[in-house]
Amino acid sequence: MVNSVLPSSLISSSSVKELVINSTHNSTEATSMPSVYVARNPAMAAAEIISHEEIPTIDLSLLIRRSEKTSADERAKVIQQIGEACEDWGCFMVVNHGVSEDLQRKMIEAYLDFFDMKEEEKQRYNSKSFIDSVVYNSSFDQTTNEVLYWRDTLRTTVHPTFNSPDLPQNFRLISEEFSRRTREIVKQLLIAICEGLGIEENRTEECLGLASCYQIISGNLYPPCPQPELALGLPPHSDAGLLNVLLQNNSFPGLQVMHNGNWVPVQLIPNSLFINVSDLLEIFSNGKYKSLLHRATVDKKMTRLSVATLIGSSWEGVVVAPAAELVETEPAAFRGITYKDYIRHYQTGKLNKRPLAAMRL
Repeated sequence: MVNSVLPSSLISSSSVKELVINSTHNSTEATSMPSVYVARNPAMAAAEIISHEEIPTIDLSLLIRRSEKTSADERAKVIQQIGEACEDWGCFMVVNHGVSEDLQRKMIEAYLDFFDMKEEEKQRYNSKSFIDSVVYNSSFDQTTNEVLYWRDTLRTTVHPTFNSPDLPQNFRLISEEFSRRTREIVKQLLIAICEGLGIEENRTEECLGLASCYQIISGNLYPPCPQPELALGLPPHSDAGLLNVLLQNNSFPGLQVMHNGNWVPVQLIPNSLFINVSDLLEIFSNGKYKSLLHRATVDKKMTRLSVATLIGSSWEGVVVAPAAELVETEPAAFRGITYKDYIRHYQTGKLNKRPLAAMRL
């Protein structure tokens, strides 16, 4: 049974984590949640087909560590694998990507340390704006949606200007290194994607403005949920930028992607990163590569933490449109737009509505 009225002790909660802590203090075991978090019809959820398919995994060593020893054929094979994954899945896993296991662990721990801080310390960064440099919020603040989602988040803009919360003490150094490493991976991937689309490498910067790309890192905490069959950490949605890089803790496969009409849980592969196509890349590829529809589920006992690196084009200096090379033989499917204007457009809609549709010609 779902609570229809919030106890007074929970109304003051400003995060999902605090809600869980308060509910545990008020009973030996939290067995239900506030009705505002009911995001799914249990009958419809039970009828969903969960498909346990294998998402493509790509070894990036030949792409990241380019050298004279890397043959053209070897590089071409990796580029082909990336293109096929983008076209068929809109996502893939990468291994041998250049982000050390130690740095991944430290980044996860730094976010966990932030979410463990006292609520009043975290509330210093509370904001509803997508473009503020450091933003902490929770589903309690997502007033544009009809339901609330079981997630707390810390989002920081890390490029072209680096920002960080003051605490925890080691957060700045770790996130600066992590953002630099993931940014380099995305640049190499985008160069490879352009090459696979028949676009010369020197055109990548011209079309996308990668030197001044807009990069955000978002740490997302999904605490244990008493009724996970009714809640969602995030509803089905696509991301706004070019590519998204996701690091996950060793919890449960809470990320699910849509493939051939079915939800596919993303299985955790040690020392891997998850890459997904985002809206601007679908525009740039003229619809050849589809922006991934994905969602986050929650668990009754386990806490999941993900670190999403979202990279878009230059904030306002570049208009992202279907590449000229791709519209020579077929009409453009989308109108061009700057990343800044697309984010504003993205924010006006509800999270579970796809704003990309409004860009179609």
